[in-house]
Parts: sequence; structure tokens; C-alpha cells
Amino acid sequence: MDKKNLTAEDCKKLAKQNVNNSKESKMWKLLSKMAIKQQDKEIRDEQEKQETLKSFTDEGKSTESKAIEGDSEAQFLIALSAYDNKNFKEAFRWFWLSAQNGHAESADYLSIMYANGEYVYVNYALSFQWGKIAANRGCQDAKKALNQIKMLSLN
Repeated sequence: MDKKNLTAEDCKKLAKQNVNNSKESKMWKLLSKMAIKQQDKEIRDEQEKQETLKSFTDEGKSTESKAIEGDSEAQFLIALSAYDNKNFKEAFRWFWLSAQNGHAESADYLSIMYANGEYVYVNYALSFQWGKIAANRGCQDAKKALNQIKMLSLN
């Protein structure tokens, strides 16, 4: 099983397989919950993306022109689209610009990219820093992730 692409179901199976090792089982259960939350986050992000794209269309401006003008939400949408298409270099660029303009979810995605080594080298310190920035800006997913990291480090 490729540990980099584990689903929530895979984690549940591993938790059951490691039932004799309570610490290992707890870790896999927690990772399963995190995977489910990530799936939920992706669904919410897609819905938000569609709503924002509609509002840009209603205003008569393209997402790209708004992004170039410095609109952090437009930058986030371009980054999210690139991320969904696995164009991590472009995604990183736009997430970074958007995060620099104060966008909380962009900071959260930078945290994810550093944790997963998507376009950048895996760097848990930077992942944690971007996660804290996202949480401080009000990103609920980042707050939950930081709490889960604390729980893992306490075990």
C-alpha cells in the first residue's frame, strides 16, 4: 500500500490491523479522520470556487485580471485550479501570492504542499508555520489540523 496516497478507508483498515498496538491504532484512526476532513474540505473548496467564479462573471471581470490586480480570492481560485490539475509549480506560485495578500486558505494549502512535498521539498517546519498563519487568519481547517498535530505529538 502506497502510504502517500492512503484513503480514509485504508487508514481504517490499518487501524484494525494494528489493534494490538493501541498507539499505532490510534494514529491510524486519527489519520482516517484527517483524510475524511480533507475530502470534505475539497468539496467545500470546489463549491466556494464555483460561487466566486460566478460573482466575478457577474462583475464582468475575468478571474485572471482580478488576480493580476492583486485580488487574493482570485489568486486563490487560480491556485486551486492549478492544484486540482496537479500543476504544483503554478499552484504554489498563486497560493504564495494569495497568502501574501492575507488569504487564510492559501496559507493552509502552502502548509499542505510543504507537508506533502508538492513542488517543494518536504519541510515540516514551514508546513507548521504556514498552518499557524492560516489558523491565525481564521482558517478552521488549519486550526483543526494544528490540534491534531498536537495530539499526535503528545502520544
